Formats: sequence, structure tokens, C-alpha cells
Amino acid sequence: MLVTSIDLFWVVLSFVILFVGVAVGWGFVYIALMLRDIQQITSGLRKKSEVVDEILDIIKDRVSSAANQIPTFVNFAAKIIQGFKEKKKSSPKKKK
Repeated sequence: MLVTSIDLFWVVLSFVILFVGVAVGWGFVYIALMLRDIQQITSGLRKKSEVVDEILDIIKDRVSSAANQIPTFVNFAAKIIQGFKEKKKSSPKKKK
């Protein structure tokens, strides 16, 4: 089997090549797993950002609809205050 030192060299070289091949293959698998994790994280962040966008759109719609109703409430409050002022002016003051 091992007759000369060159035979031992070829056996050791074949094991080294095998080890390097296994290490490179494991490295590729590890890189692929890292890329998959990164893809899952980015897709999760994308989904969460879409939910945040939807919430912000809902809030914007509600604020704009409330802003459209504010002048009505202001006019109503002004009329009530004006009515109280007129009532106060028209009623005679009582003296003690």
C-alpha cells in the first residue's frame, strides 16, 4: 500500500483536498442560511412597514375628516356664546 514517501504524500494531499472541499461546502451552506435569514428579516420589516403605512393612512383620513368638521363646531360654539352675551345684556341686573 504505502511503498514510498510519495504515496504517503498523495494520501495526505487527498485528505487535505477533501477537508478543504468540505470546509468550502459548509461555508457555502452557512452563507446560504445567512442570506435566507436576511431575506426573512427584510420581508418581515416590509410587512410591518406596510401595516404602519396603513395605520398612518387611516389616521390621516380621520384627522382630515375631523378637520373638516371643526369649522362647524366653532360656528356652533360662537352662536352659543353670542346667545349667552345677548341674554346677559337683555336681562335686568338684580340689586341686593
